[in-house]
Amino acid sequence: MQRDGRIAQAYPGLKVLLPLLVGIGCSALGTGGTGAYAALFLMILLACMVLGFGKAKHYTGHFVWGWNLAFAVFWASLGTLVGLYSREQKDFQLPDTEQGYQVILLSQPQETAKTVRAEALVLQRFSEDSLWLSEEKIRLSLWKDSVSKQLKVGDALTFRASVHPLCPSGNPYEFDYAAYLKREGFVGEAMVFARQWQLLPRETEGYTRLYSRMSLWQRTKLYFLDLRQQLVEQMRADGLRGEAFAVYAALAMGEKAFLSKETGELYAQTGTSHVLALSGMHLGILMFFFYYVFAHGLKYTRWRWVFCFLAVMLVWAYTLLAGMPVSLVRASVMYSFSICGMMMHRRGFTLNILFWTASLMLLADPDTLYDVGFQLSFSAMLGILLLQRRIEGLFRFSGIVWQSLWSGISVSLAAQIATLPLVLYYFHYVATTSIWATMVLSVLSLFLLYALPVYLLFFRVEWISGILLQGVSVLIGWQHDALRWFNSWPGATLGPFYISWSELLAIYLFVVAVILFLLLRHKLFPALLAVLSLPGLLVCRTVAAHRLTDTFPLLVFYNNYRVPSVQIIYSPQRSYLLQANDTVRWEDYAYIKENFWDRFTDKLPVVLPQKGFSDDYLCQTGGLLLTRDFRLGMLHQGIPEHTCWAGVGQLDYLFLCRGFRGCVEQVLAQTAPKLVVLDRSLTEYEHEKYLRLCARMKWKYHDMRRDGALKVAF
Repeated sequence: MQRDGRIAQAYPGLKVLLPLLVGIGCSALGTGGTGAYAALFLMILLACMVLGFGKAKHYTGHFVWGWNLAFAVFWASLGTLVGLYSREQKDFQLPDTEQGYQVILLSQPQETAKTVRAEALVLQRFSEDSLWLSEEKIRLSLWKDSVSKQLKVGDALTFRASVHPLCPSGNPYEFDYAAYLKREGFVGEAMVFARQWQLLPRETEGYTRLYSRMSLWQRTKLYFLDLRQQLVEQMRADGLRGEAFAVYAALAMGEKAFLSKETGELYAQTGTSHVLALSGMHLGILMFFFYYVFAHGLKYTRWRWVFCFLAVMLVWAYTLLAGMPVSLVRASVMYSFSICGMMMHRRGFTLNILFWTASLMLLADPDTLYDVGFQLSFSAMLGILLLQRRIEGLFRFSGIVWQSLWSGISVSLAAQIATLPLVLYYFHYVATTSIWATMVLSVLSLFLLYALPVYLLFFRVEWISGILLQGVSVLIGWQHDALRWFNSWPGATLGPFYISWSELLAIYLFVVAVILFLLLRHKLFPALLAVLSLPGLLVCRTVAAHRLTDTFPLLVFYNNYRVPSVQIIYSPQRSYLLQANDTVRWEDYAYIKENFWDRFTDKLPVVLPQKGFSDDYLCQTGGLLLTRDFRLGMLHQGIPEHTCWAGVGQLDYLFLCRGFRGCVEQVLAQTAPKLVVLDRSLTEYEHEKYLRLCARMKWKYHDMRRDGALKVAF
């Protein structure tokens, strides 16, 4: 990095990336279509051109500032435009009525407790008298049976169902999975039961006609995914079984459908989940072999561009085979730039390449900015490029083995420093053994990944493929033994730590300020920024704590399909839980406990029994909950159908759950609730019935299926 402070001149990619990030962030605040914003963008483009051509002969300091400002505004407006266009394209919804659909599976179906779930591309939908052609992605769930368990990526299905829009759960501090699916291009989800769908055989004319309606890009991706599935099945047929098969399919080819929950937790607890998420490390190991064996000696010959082309094709073929995860796409773009640069005798990986890679990916899909994999991948790479050499320079060893070991540790340290705030924000735990576990797994992964091209060359030779896969199974066994040993260390995992987005920004501001101060020591501004960011972090922490305690008491209607429930929180030490079931199963609240209770409460809530409960804070009996702040009624299958609440008076909230057989209209007339809350557990018939009733009675209501959970502060 330039020590004279001219960072923008040294890294032009940064001049594009920063305003582009600002523009994409602003697009989340915009409303309406993209037409007006496109016109505004053209006006800004024209102004920039006039400024550039009109003032080119008067190259003064003021002009440089003006031109840089116009340049930044141009890229910010472009970021806003592409962000709005992307959001407009992904806001499409399929009709919420039952129709016929013809789809092709885009992912290997994954088994859950009761269903088989996969990504599906809708290519045709039809009703009794109409036919529509389309190309939208949905999340398809099929009832699990012996037939659905045999489905594979690329299979075509015909079924009749309702495709429901993606709605957030809305539970406090819960990951917004619906928003994530929308950013990934999904427009809805459908549940199809047994004998309500039919498989189209691949050799039939119907499948060929449906396949031909896919775009060239979709067919290319599907071809590589189908090829990956064939390779995975071939490995299984050649004797790779159990945990070794699941891990190798994920580590070498990005297929995670076979990973068990226990295996995923083992890697997460030791901070080595990135080993299973294909990234630059995996691509680098494969490219190292190709480059130094085939292309290293050709940099100075006329054949260098041929091998450059082959290397780039190999990079993207592997990326398509792995399913194009964001981290691997980032690595592939950087390797493509780097390979071309090395053939022109330029440096390989640079900050400029990283900045241009980020800009290209964000222009292609602005929603990539919100992807956790994108954020972690670029943060890790930025940390390595900025900090690795300086960390390695802290110590020098005479032996090449010790120096190589320290060099590998410095890479892990640089990546962890850069990603630690994001890890705390998203995952709340820190694995203290991550550096050492990563070092061990990197060595083992070297042999495991080199085994893949050897297997592809000799999988037809039975004795070679058998020996090779036995070696893979042994190495993965050693790998898991090492992870279990690391996980048994005292203090192997620290946490939970909870930080807000404002605290995340303050931490990164401090890290950036310290790095700038180390690089530009004669500048006082970075030092001042570092000094001010720490008090800013403390202020953010104090404000967040004050805002939380200031909202008590708090009433939360949870969007929990398994157990309809409502919680009353008076303080971190005292809270109550009213649920529809007689017995409590804390595993039904696992995600709520991890993301909300562990963060803001000191103990589990008191579960209110159905027979009645009373203390100084509230009184509860027969579904009625009375406090000093509000009155609440809860109707579910455990409430008698002849319940009469005539003498209660007006309720603040009426919570309607699944299974109540009484007359809801009579209860509404008796209690005149200010707000009716419709739980997500309601059947389709109950849901439609209560919606019509609320509309007819003109009651105000909150629909959890559409609006998610409800949180009320008093």
